[in-house]
Amino acid sequence: MPIDIVPRGICCLRPGVRGLSETIRVRSIVDRFLEHSRIYVFGPDDDAKVYLSSADWMPRNFFRRVELMFPVLAPELSSRILKEIIPVYLADNMRARQLDAEGVFHLLHPAPGETPVRCQIQMLEQAVPEAEAFGGSAVVAGEGAAVGLTGSSGGGRGRSAAGKTRKSRS
Repeated sequence: MPIDIVPRGICCLRPGVRGLSETIRVRSIVDRFLEHSRIYVFGPDDDAKVYLSSADWMPRNFFRRVELMFPVLAPELSSRILKEIIPVYLADNMRARQLDAEGVFHLLHPAPGETPVRCQIQMLEQAVPEAEAFGGSAVVAGEGAAVGLTGSSGGGRGRSAAGKTRKSRS
């Protein structure tokens, strides 16, 4: 059974080792935003069980904090994760790095004639019309610039690039 793992950074597993992990593919996507999903999918297509988690599965997170993992039970949400989010992560060929059996990551590039896919940008572009549909506004700026999603109520709080709480400008 094929297994795709998309860690944000390091991975100690060696994919593609014959007789051990030849059906496992590891690709890390490090892009503009450090945020990353903790999505777990078990099983194929219609039988897939989808879970979300609050933390990376590392000993320090299990033994020093309270973390949780929960199933996505709403069919429409599970379907959206399986059809809109996971495929975009797996299609990234601009910021993804694929891990080989020797433990070396290789930056992927679009093949000749292949459409470039950058998952974070694609998801931002999808978020803009959704935010506007719910009465908010969104600004998607170029590389290195800020992105903002604001609600119609204004006065909310958010996090700046430095991680400090700030008053929103809406």
